[in-house]
Amino acid sequence: MRRRSSFAEIVTVGMVELCQTSYPIVPSTEAIRMLELFPLQHQEFRHQFGIAALPAGHPIFKPGADYQRERDLRRRTLDGDFVDQYIAIPELPERALESLITWCVSQSEHLRSIDSTLVNTELETPSKCSAAATPVQRFDWLVRNLVEDVVILTKQPPHQVIGGCVCFPSGWSIREKLGQPLLDVHDEVPGFTEELWNPTERLFNRMKPDKTVWRTNWGVRPSGALDQSTRFLDDIRQHAAEITSDNALRQCYFRVEFQTLTYLENIGVVFTIRTTQCQLEALAHQQRQLLLGNLESCPESTLRYKGIWPMRIPLRQALTKG
Repeated sequence: MRRRSSFAEIVTVGMVELCQTSYPIVPSTEAIRMLELFPLQHQEFRHQFGIAALPAGHPIFKPGADYQRERDLRRRTLDGDFVDQYIAIPELPERALESLITWCVSQSEHLRSIDSTLVNTELETPSKCSAAATPVQRFDWLVRNLVEDVVILTKQPPHQVIGGCVCFPSGWSIREKLGQPLLDVHDEVPGFTEELWNPTERLFNRMKPDKTVWRTNWGVRPSGALDQSTRFLDDIRQHAAEITSDNALRQCYFRVEFQTLTYLENIGVVFTIRTTQCQLEALAHQQRQLLLGNLESCPESTLRYKGIWPMRIPLRQALTKG
């Protein structure tokens, strides 16, 4: 297997000056690579839509430096007692489900379809799924070999969640969102109804088949666990209560979600999330200052929604010192 750069190595390379409000302007692949690692480009917080077109050839599904560990974690999660909290097979006709699988493979760096057999080429001993397997079995194999979370929504209003696999959420689960309209899914997001719902609905209405758009979302979490679903809420709250100005840079993680949306005919809208994170102490000085500026200017409602409010003071103190 080839060595991949770690988050800490890439994130200190430098800053990319790119405003994410200009859909459908297509930024360079390198700009996207940097933004998905550190998306903050302004000193003050901006609550904006931030959608851009994904360049042709930019992979949606790709293994990173910690691929083996993250894949193993997903497999353990999906083999565990709470599997129904993490995966809901989309209720699609078999042909449509197979088309979804084919599309995911075509958008990946490490998966192949060889004579209809699915193959993961990233592993020393390739993992395979037989062409004779059912579409449901092949979908299960697929999501176990991705590190990205996948959610399927209807293209038509009210854009309901109809299935997916979400193993690395930040405070939610696919099971609790199943069947919900898109507006209800974002009910707790501050300002979504007033500021972001109309552009979101326009985006869904004008999406063209097989065209992908992307955005990023960021947060600061008091734990490095990738799975921060609602069943771990008490643990996360306890971790947040233990944050001090002395341990914040070491204990807190800057967490970025690289999100994509693609409309596939006869399937719906595919929403993907690639989660990347690192300790705050791994950020470059300029990046810490950008984060500090955003935390200082971010509305209380948004800080509460992101789970940052309980540790905002030690975070600011640590970033000021650091």
